[in-house]
Amino acid sequence: MLSWRKKRGRRKQGDAEHWLKEREYWSQRMESWYRDKYSLELDSMQDDPGQVPSLELITEIQRKGKAEPNTFLASGQRTVLEYLEELNDHGYDPRDFERILDFGVGLGRLLRHYFPFPAELHGCDVTEKVVNYSQGIYGQRARIVQSRLTPPLPYEDQYFDYIYANSVFTHIQHDLLPDWIAELARVARPGACVIVTVYGTNRYLGHVPEREFDQRIRQQGYLEWGTGHVKQNCLYATPGKLREWWGSHFEVLEYRPQFKDQDHLVMRRS
Repeated sequence: MLSWRKKRGRRKQGDAEHWLKEREYWSQRMESWYRDKYSLELDSMQDDPGQVPSLELITEIQRKGKAEPNTFLASGQRTVLEYLEELNDHGYDPRDFERILDFGVGLGRLLRHYFPFPAELHGCDVTEKVVNYSQGIYGQRARIVQSRLTPPLPYEDQYFDYIYANSVFTHIQHDLLPDWIAELARVARPGACVIVTVYGTNRYLGHVPEREFDQRIRQQGYLEWGTGHVKQNCLYATPGKLREWWGSHFEVLEYRPQFKDQDHLVMRRS
């Protein structure tokens, strides 16, 4: 029988091979999309394994597996392609945007994939270490600032044409949610597109007993668990509750489920 060390080694090898194939696939998909849709070439940083943060930095905000270069790159490519497809489906062309905001920019895993576009790029995050890293790596290409756990953001009213928030509103405390929704509405131009990711039930709520889920959802339409720390706090809401929360400031264009990933709420600023 194989020892546990050998079994773990084989699993790691299998994971490495998996993510290498994922990176090859999504890099090709991204290159084709930028060329065919926008007549643009990819930026060298979009597929550069040398521009991947350290394990120490990764674990400040994400699971440690993202420190593997192929995982970091492939997951970012896939997510941004999902966003670009949603923009396209709802009549938005990122070449027309003047300013883009990555709300919760982290280590720039997604931001780098907007480098080919002419828009002025901005990113904000609450974690000082990752903000310092992103300022050092992307500072000549994007304006990165540290934000706070509560509004306001350091931007003028109606400043952005497009805002995306990946794995941010899944961690904001429920009590702070109305203020942050209003704040994104403040800095978004009328007609701007806003895409936020949200938890689906099957992948992220497997730990919740069926009876508890049913009781809580029927009572309030959402479920919050974890700690008050931004990294550990988790928030799920039904699609109907999400539309209720966001609908006061945005037209909800679509709730789009994703495969093995957080779902997307695609909106237009009213």
